[in-house]
Amino acid sequence: VVTNPNPNLPVDTAVKKLPIVQPKVISGYRFDPAMKHYVMIVLDKVDAMFVNEVRNAYNKYHKEKYYNQTFQVTIRDFDADKKLLLIGDFDTAQDAIDYLQKTKRITPNEILPWLKPDKYSFWVMTDPNLETLLEKKDLAQYRQFLEQVFPGKL
Repeated sequence: VVTNPNPNLPVDTAVKKLPIVQPKVISGYRFDPAMKHYVMIVLDKVDAMFVNEVRNAYNKYHKEKYYNQTFQVTIRDFDADKKLLLIGDFDTAQDAIDYLQKTKRITPNEILPWLKPDKYSFWVMTDPNLETLLEKKDLAQYRQFLEQVFPGKL
């Protein structure tokens, strides 16, 4: 039963009012779930030749499993030890998370069986946050941001 506190005004029963949620801002990082996202794989102390093989392995995986979609797979330098493999772009944060969760499970056995799992980790990224990360060079701080935004999903 819908009660109308002001009988002179019509009751809007079709639209449920939801509070406006401001995007989270943590240490310069912003979360906008509707923004285009990437899945980022941080490669730690992986030889340059193998970094290219990782890119090739994901390109092959995409051709086999996502033959009706096109993914850009690019490599960015982070520091002397780490490279960033960016896969995308995904229309929303949820699309990136869905891909990440599916791919993360099969990577050790199907996509990169030749690379030890301690050599890579999965993250979610946007262009503005990538710029901030490359400026700050603080992966731990960005990981903390992701854990607050995506608790239990990475």
